[in-house]
Amino acid sequence: ETTGLNLSHALPWQCSFIICTLTEILERHDYYIYWDKLNMSKGAAIVTGFNYNEYKAKAKDPKTVLEILEKYLMNEEIIIAGHNLLGYDSMVHQTWRRQIGLDFDYSYLNRLIDTNALSKAYKKGIPIERNNLLAFQYKMANFHERGLKSSLSTMAKEFQIDFDERELHKGNKDVELNWEVWKKLVWAVEI
Repeated sequence: ETTGLNLSHALPWQCSFIICTLTEILERHDYYIYWDKLNMSKGAAIVTGFNYNEYKAKAKDPKTVLEILEKYLMNEEIIIAGHNLLGYDSMVHQTWRRQIGLDFDYSYLNRLIDTNALSKAYKKGIPIERNNLLAFQYKMANFHERGLKSSLSTMAKEFQIDFDERELHKGNKDVELNWEVWKKLVWAVEI
């Protein structure tokens, strides 16, 4: 979860991810990230249920949390899946790196599955272009059509996955909901 939607300024304050197979969750990770100057937008605070006291009590050094995340993110044996990774999260990751003095590193993108991009393809009946999956996903991530809805909650409803709407935008809940959506998409788009 981030401090806002402006990609040039948004910093992650919560980093949640799971390590899983298609059948089980092997590890759960949920970290709050400490920033000296946390400029949380009012809208982001409301949407994510941000609680400053909880954040302050749990927040860890940004470099420490990034090292934990990148242990998995940069592991070439791991496929990375998430909702809107190409359109948002991969760029927030780079802002995070820049903020702590590291160069950009997009080396993991070829192992990335963006469930938002694949959801758009699924809903439009567009066959997956497997010969260049990354380019196809970028094309779909940037595909916009009035009335086309592919949010995580929309896809969960479409696939009849039970979830609590009050827990949307809580990082640790979203990653598990995305896992449920991903398990359905794997078969729906035959990837």
